[in-house]
Amino acid sequence: MNINENTSEGVIEEDFWKEEIESSPCKPQSPVRTEKDYFRSLTVNRSPQKKFLFKSVTLKGSETIEELQKSAVFLRERNIIQVDELSKEVRANTRKELKDALAEINAEFEKEIHEIRLEHDKMKDTISKRNRELTLFGKFLDDQEFLITQNRLAKILKKEIPAPSQASIAEKKSLATDLRVLKVQIESLKEAVVDYTNETYASEAKLKELNIKIAGIKAVHRQEFKVLEEQLLLKLQNSKKDRDTIKLAFETYKKSGWNELEDQEKKLEKQRIIIVSLQNELKTAKGILYHPKLKLRVHSTLQGYVEEYEQDDEIEKSLLSQSALKYAGAATGRSKTIGRKKFTRSNDLSWSTNFQSMVSDNGSAFSKVYGRKTAYADNFKTKLSPLKA
Repeated sequence: MNINENTSEGVIEEDFWKEEIESSPCKPQSPVRTEKDYFRSLTVNRSPQKKFLFKSVTLKGSETIEELQKSAVFLRERNIIQVDELSKEVRANTRKELKDALAEINAEFEKEIHEIRLEHDKMKDTISKRNRELTLFGKFLDDQEFLITQNRLAKILKKEIPAPSQASIAEKKSLATDLRVLKVQIESLKEAVVDYTNETYASEAKLKELNIKIAGIKAVHRQEFKVLEEQLLLKLQNSKKDRDTIKLAFETYKKSGWNELEDQEKKLEKQRIIIVSLQNELKTAKGILYHPKLKLRVHSTLQGYVEEYEQDDEIEKSLLSQSALKYAGAATGRSKTIGRKKFTRSNDLSWSTNFQSMVSDNGSAFSKVYGRKTAYADNFKTKLSPLKA
């Protein structure tokens, strides 16, 4: 029983102190209040507290402990609402008292702050008055010191300055005349400056007119420039069209005749390689032919071959000239080069191998090659110089 009551009271106290106290409505920089406001804030309206009636239970004299405990629990449950209302009322009253106390404290503080502000303003006024008096007194002292020093210097200068001499008087007169001349010169210079300023204003007006004319000329030039740009764009478009047509014609030409030209060039390269190899073989053959042992044998066998070769060479020249004329007529618009016919040997034996075989085995191979004519592809034969006896 006691434990439950203590716990309920502890919970009520915690709920009360957990709630925050509302801040006072007065601000630190509130308007100045009168004495009536201060005394009005001190008055507190206190209303009489309401009386709470707790519900009771009549007990007989012969109850057991369990029955008493049950009756206590029953009373606690029935009186929870009254306890809550009482705690709320107590909490509200304490809040009101705290608010009133805070209002009184704030009113006292505001009154003190108001008095301090008034004293501060009075002190400011007095300090400013004293500062003005000090500045005036300092100026007065400066003026007095200046007058004293001026009087002292005047006395000293009267003693030091001697009487003016004739030379100084003449110098002053000359300086006065020079000053008059300079004044005249200054006046003339002023007039010249006025004339110069008038001329500058006139030149500025002319310059403005010229700028306007230049702007008009620039506008005309811009229009002409635009027209020229349009013409140039048209020319560019036409030139692009011409270029595209030329490209198309060139592409068609490449597709039609370029492959043939490339084939002819490849053939020429191969023929050059064959010519170089044949020249090398010719050199070896000449070296073999000039051998003293074979010179007599080869001369008799090759004499008829040379005559036959000369006849075949004339036929080949005529054929080559005809093919070159056909090729030149087909490849127009390109540098005309006479195409050479590709010639290859049908047999794999070269001149060097044949003549080396003739030399080897004490002339036994020569008897095999003797009287044998080599076959050539496309009726091509290497040109040999006539043999010397």
